Amino acid sequence: EQIRMRDLGLGWVEARHAWSKNGRAYTVDELAKHLKEVILPEEVNKDIPSQPPVQTLERKVLPVLGTLSANVAKLDVASAENKQELLEAAVSMRDERELKGFGDRHEQMQPSSAPELDE
Repeated sequence: EQIRMRDLGLGWVEARHAWSKNGRAYTVDELAKHLKEVILPEEVNKDIPSQPPVQTLERKVLPVLGTLSANVAKLDVASAENKQELLEAAVSMRDERELKGFGDRHEQMQPSSAPELDE
């Protein structure tokens, strides 16, 4: 789960590791070794993003022969704008749901048990 959290939650694609290869599942020890030897040393040099990555469809990066056309540049800009619009729509939808009484982000961040009080 630590590997998946860094890959999906933080967007660190370098943290990716397959769960199996050629029909053989990697053992917990093999995955732990990858975490300790590859991911954790690199983690020191990385910043934790304030927002999770927004997953959208993107143009596949291919080798370029010559110069990219203006249309490709426009598509790349439009893709970046779509990510921002998607994020804004998600925040707006979450706020509307909370106003209607569905979910509460602050409630979800509270600990499951109340703290001890000194009387």
